[in-house]
This record gives sequence, structure tokens and C-alpha cells, in this order.
Amino acid sequence: MSVSRVVTITFADPILFEGHPDSKERKFHLNLGHLWMCNDGFALIDRFKLPLVSNPYELADWSREITEGEYLDLVGPPDFELLLAKHPGLQRTVKWRSQPGHEDDYGQIREIFHLISEFKRGNRPLRYQLTVSDMG
Repeated sequence: MSVSRVVTITFADPILFEGHPDSKERKFHLNLGHLWMCNDGFALIDRFKLPLVSNPYELADWSREITEGEYLDLVGPPDFELLLAKHPGLQRTVKWRSQPGHEDDYGQIREIFHLISEFKRGNRPLRYQLTVSDMG
């Protein structure tokens, strides 16, 4: 069984999206699995004591709001070098991207740059939500 591991950050102001200047979206979804920041979603359920929030007949979802301190402990600060130091999997992804033929393949790395830019422009996070979902 595989699981997704997502932190949803709700910002005070709308998120700036390239090519979408009128966006009203304030929720930013950071997929920890795609960024190699967390390999074991089930460990997150235990570590953060995530309650089961899905209906019995659906695939399982565990979720709760986490504190800023818990977010910083899980993800890290909005600084690319510090994130690389904290997450070896992210380091490997960046290293792979620097190899010939992959230089323009930003993939999920683009999400990190986008998230950092929201923090740097002063967009204040209002809440953090950690969700682990059973993907079947």
C-alpha cells in the first residue's frame, strides 16, 4: 500500500502564480514524497498522532493541523541551502537535475522555489495541515 504525504500551507494573501496574476488561491500543497523529504508516511501518522478523518468505506486519510514548530521540524525553514542540508533525498534530486540532459527538468524542485518565494515576499502562513492518504 502506498501513501501520499502532503503539508497544506494556508497563506494570508493569495499565492503568486506565474501567468495567473488574478489567482485567489491561498493554499499551497507541498508533496513531501515527491520531494523526497519523507519516505515513510506511516511513521508520520505515529509521530504526529494523526487521527483517521476519512469515512469507513473510503480510502484512509489521516490528518490534523500542525504547529509552525512541527512544520519547521518536519520540512525546515524557507531557505534552499538549509532544506538541502536537512533532506538527503532532496539533495539527490538536485544532484540528478544537474546531470547532462536533466538541467531543465525542475519537476518538484520548482515547488520548493515557489514556496520559498512566498515566504520571502512576506506572505504569512495562517495554518499548516499535515495529511497522509492511503493511495490504495
